[in-house]
Amino acid sequence: NKLNKIEIKNDNKLLNPAVFKPFTILSIKQVSYNTKLFRFEIPFNKSLDLPIGRHISIQVIIDDNKVIRAYTPVSSMKTHGYFDLLIKSYEYGKLSKYMHNLKPGQSVNIRGPIGRFNYTRNTYPLIGLIAGGTGITPCLQLIRGILEGQTSDDVEKDNTKFILFYQNRSEEDILLKDEIDKLISIHSNRLKVSYYLSNQSANEWGNNNNERSGYIKLSDIQHELAYNIC
Repeated sequence: NKLNKIEIKNDNKLLNPAVFKPFTILSIKQVSYNTKLFRFEIPFNKSLDLPIGRHISIQVIIDDNKVIRAYTPVSSMKTHGYFDLLIKSYEYGKLSKYMHNLKPGQSVNIRGPIGRFNYTRNTYPLIGLIAGGTGITPCLQLIRGILEGQTSDDVEKDNTKFILFYQNRSEEDILLKDEIDKLISIHSNRLKVSYYLSNQSANEWGNNNNERSGYIKLSDIQHELAYNIC
C-alpha cells in the first residue's frame, strides 16, 4: 500500500484506462437490504478526476478467473481524498457478491476512465433521463457533474436543465434519494425529478407532487418534456 501511495503521489493521472491500480476501501455502508456504499481512499487528498459521463472498471480474481465489471462513482467530482461506489448484490452476480464480502482496509484493482461520452456545455437545453434501481448512478454522475460544474466558471456558463424519471419497487429501494433531493433544493430551476413506485407500502406516498404510483409511462415522458421545453 505504501508503494502504491508513492506511485499515486508521483503520477499526475490517478487513473489509467489500460492499467489496473489498487485502491483501498475506507468504509462500507449498508444503504438497503442488498446494496452497499463503498468509500475508497485517494491518497494525498487527490481527486478522481473522472470526466463527465465516464465510468471505471473493477477487476477481481474469483476461482483463478479475472472478473471485470463497470461502475460509476456517485460522489461529487469535486471530492478530494475519496470516491464512492454504490454496489448492489445480485443472486448470481460474481463480482457484486465478492465485493459485499470485503471489509474496510482491503483493496481492489481499478482502471479508468472508461467510455466514449464527451460532454459539451449547452449542447442541449434539456436532458431527459430514465433510471431504475442502481441505474441511477450514471444519471446522478451526469446531473451532479453538470449542475455543480468542475469549476465556478462552468456553473456560470452551463444552463442545461434535467428531468429525471426514477423507477423503483418500494420506498426502501429508492437509492441516493437524500443526495437527489439535495440537488433539487439547490438547483430547483434546473432539475426536476419524478419518483415512481410499483409497490409502495406507505399510504403517504403520493402526497408530494413528484411522487407517482405505478410505472413510468410514455405519456408521462412526452408531457413532461413537451411542457418543459416550451
